[in-house]
Parts: sequence; C-alpha cells; structure tokens
Amino acid sequence: MFVVTGETGMPRTGQPGRESQRERMRRYRERLRVAGRPEASAVDVAVAAAVAGYAGRAAADSTMDVGVLKGLLSDAVGQMVSAGYTRQEARRKLIRRIGRFSNSVPGERSGP
Repeated sequence: MFVVTGETGMPRTGQPGRESQRERMRRYRERLRVAGRPEASAVDVAVAAAVAGYAGRAAADSTMDVGVLKGLLSDAVGQMVSAGYTRQEARRKLIRRIGRFSNSVPGERSGP
C-alpha cells in the first residue's frame, strides 16, 4: 500500500555534512541510468500518467469499463484523507487534476 504524506519531499535541499550520502546517491542513480532501470519516482509518475490517460480515453468513449478507475480514484481520495486532508478538498484537487472525467470520482459532484 502506498502512503501519501502532506509533503512531497522533492526537491530536497541538501543538508550540510551529508556529502557522503549525496555522493552515494549520485553513484546509485548513475548505475540505474546506465542499466536503464527507473527509480521508484519514475514508476509512480508513469502509473499516474496511465491512470490519467485511461480517464481521458474513458471520458471520450462511453463503452469503456470505468469500474476499476472509480476504485482507483476512490482509493486515492481515501489515501489523502488518511494523510490528514479533508475529503472535500482531496476530491476537489483530484477533479482538478483529472477534470475531464470528474464524474468517476466518488462523492458529491462539484459543478454541473
């Protein structure tokens, strides 16, 4: 299970005295780059883009099954609520991000 926090944490400001950790991370990222292996954040972005893409296609094609999409979006709202956000604001922000398919976001509708 993924946990959403109130802070994105990126980009982080370097802390004095942590040069060795930064160098280790630089080398690690270079190994990943050479191997063509994505970092977890790249996977997260790709999954989010795929969900948004599916939502966009489903908005244009009423024959597409939206049950799984509704479950994913409901879980996303629930994760944000668990992280301390209000359900209404979490839902509102989610709709702004994927607005073309806002009728799939469970809860009361905002707008026409």
